Amino acid sequence: MNDEEKTVDANLPVTQQDGFVADFHEGEMDMAPLKGKTFVVAVNAGDRNGCKLLASTMRGPYDYYEMLEQVGTMHERECHHAKVTVLTRDHTEPVKFLDKGTVDYIEAHWQNIIAEELLESALGNYTIEAGLLTEQELEKTDENQ
Repeated sequence: MNDEEKTVDANLPVTQQDGFVADFHEGEMDMAPLKGKTFVVAVNAGDRNGCKLLASTMRGPYDYYEMLEQVGTMHERECHHAKVTVLTRDHTEPVKFLDKGTVDYIEAHWQNIIAEELLESALGNYTIEAGLLTEQELEKTDENQ
């Protein structure tokens, strides 16, 4: 293993750490890289970070929101972990799957993720700007009261 590989291994995403518990990490995972992609969802078989799945359960293609719902409801209703494949048209690109930590995170928080995404898209980035007043503006508000 060269120095570059050691650096990459030292910076593994939080989902690959042994102690990662998705239920305790609400709102901490950036789901933006998954938006706009297309997915197939199936029941996982074998190693959750492997590529095995139960072929007869494959469903899709799903967009981002549909995938969230399918993964969440599969775990909620049937207690099965999902195997999520990211689809691509480029046959030279390797097949990509969501890792087990990401699937666990979706299973634990899928309803909140969807609700937050829908509210954000409907309201935009809803933040209130901090108010700053000068002394003159304060005097004017005092006079008006």
